Amino acid sequence: MTPMVRLYVRGGSVLACLLPLCCSTNSDQQSLPQNTVGGSASAGDASSGGSASGGPSSGGNAASGGTLGIAGNTASGGTLGIAGNTAGGATTGGNSSGGDASGGTASAGASAGGSSGGAAVAGSGGGGIGGGTGNTFTEPFDTFDKNVWSCEYTCPTVSGGFAQFNLLAGIAPNNTGSWSKIRYKPRRFTAGKFSVRFSLGARPSHAVWWGVALWDDGPSADQFNEINFGYTTDESFTNTQLLFESTKRGQGVSLKIDAGVDLYDGSYHVGQLEYDSSHVAFYFDGKLMKTITDTSVIPTDAMDLIIGPRLVTGAAPLSADFTESADWAEIQW
Repeated sequence: MTPMVRLYVRGGSVLACLLPLCCSTNSDQQSLPQNTVGGSASAGDASSGGSASGGPSSGGNAASGGTLGIAGNTASGGTLGIAGNTAGGATTGGNSSGGDASGGTASAGASAGGSSGGAAVAGSGGGGIGGGTGNTFTEPFDTFDKNVWSCEYTCPTVSGGFAQFNLLAGIAPNNTGSWSKIRYKPRRFTAGKFSVRFSLGARPSHAVWWGVALWDDGPSADQFNEINFGYTTDESFTNTQLLFESTKRGQGVSLKIDAGVDLYDGSYHVGQLEYDSSHVAFYFDGKLMKTITDTSVIPTDAMDLIIGPRLVTGAAPLSADFTESADWAEIQW
């Protein structure tokens, strides 16, 4: 079995886990997804606040505190290079010299400090989704980085590795307190994989839309582009059901999904949207639920990633608060 490395970022430090061994988790938070996949990797030096970026792996020079420099996992036949960490000095790691994945070599390593202590971006080989460069961004929600995310009306409360999107009782739609979403700022997307580990509070009887979406206004109001999973809570589906939707310039399809679990009991689940110009797929807790291949409803215009709920325009104010929470988010493109 080809060895794999997962990179994690928590509070500005890079952590590593060699698969198929597992990293420890607690009962509330799931391990963050890996940051690099595929390709023969060249590791750089990781330092507190710096990034590991390419170059031969002569060992990750550990900064004071022992920051880790890592070469990502290699393709079949590749040798894994890991520059170990020490408490005070440098450790010489192995070169990654194995076969290259379909797409060439990769620059391994995540930001060992990042902006505001948390999110990591890493390259990988293999050509990516739909011919992309194979990059991964992981957001652990240790802090809220306004360089990465913008807020719509109300920012989430971020603490301890969780983002809580709170809608408050008694507030009319389209106001601070009745709409809480974040939008990824660094880029827009025409293909990729978008994963969020989320939970929901008790289901409101009022019309609240919750979920994860890719969105573009389109050339006119009736020609918007969107891919999403989620639901409007005052409609007729049971607590185990939601919608998976894809719309290209106003022409779309909505598919009913039964997750098989109560979505409103506060438990965490992973929802993933995957798409390119030829297909859109929805995964729930790692299981493929539905795939759309009708290209007339698959967007090709660039879209923004948006996470969070809102009280639907025209709905009555909530009688009780509602919360959609996120443990982590990952983007691959």
